[in-house]
Amino acid sequence: RHPLLEDIRVRQAIIAGIDREGIVEALYTDSYPLATGPLARTALGYTDQSQHYVHDPEEAARLLAEAGWEPGPDGILTKAGERLSVTFNVALPLPRPEDVLTMIQDQLGQLGIEVNIISGDQAAQNAAAFDLEQVQIYHQMVGRAEYDVIKSQWHSENRNVLLNGDGATGTVADPELDRLLDEVASQAEADDRAAASAAAQDHLSEHAYILPLFEEPVVYGVHGSVEGFGTESVGRPSFYSARLDG
Repeated sequence: RHPLLEDIRVRQAIIAGIDREGIVEALYTDSYPLATGPLARTALGYTDQSQHYVHDPEEAARLLAEAGWEPGPDGILTKAGERLSVTFNVALPLPRPEDVLTMIQDQLGQLGIEVNIISGDQAAQNAAAFDLEQVQIYHQMVGRAEYDVIKSQWHSENRNVLLNGDGATGTVADPELDRLLDEVASQAEADDRAAASAAAQDHLSEHAYILPLFEEPVVYGVHGSVEGFGTESVGRPSFYSARLDG
């Protein structure tokens, strides 16, 4: 909804300007695979959307110029007297979130996009994240072992992390996105839910609404005498079958 991000070319440029591979390689171990879509590979309904998330700074610069943004005196892009300046929140529960944003700040800065980072504890982050004047790009993830995890994250009546729904006016900026997400929850058969989820993922990617960074692993250390330890589908530990052998 923010005016700076209404033009899809600006959103596409931000995506093309961020080197996800470089971030993951610099900050994480090989246990962190590069994300290939809105959902993790192990999630119900996952489809590969990696063609929408290619790092191409030259294309990013072209898109920004095409959209009418020109370098200002300090190198930050301007248009009609307004600076291309966006603010991210910090996803504190995620690993090394400040380092991720610092690298993004540098990468987008090379394109003339100013990146600001909200400081503060989780309460401050939560308050800022749903105020469009404070945060324009929301850094976050959610884990849930259902087809409708995609709806719970992006529907205007659920978490509404895109701020697609405006609570003050009751309007929805992209009603088609909500309709597609409603389809995921309303279908009874697994195949139909998967197809609906794929359509919603296509919409999110084609409209350059999100940039997935990595898939977060969960690592457990288990003594050799423990048998039957396992995890449920989003990686939480399950001890129902666990036992000590000897």
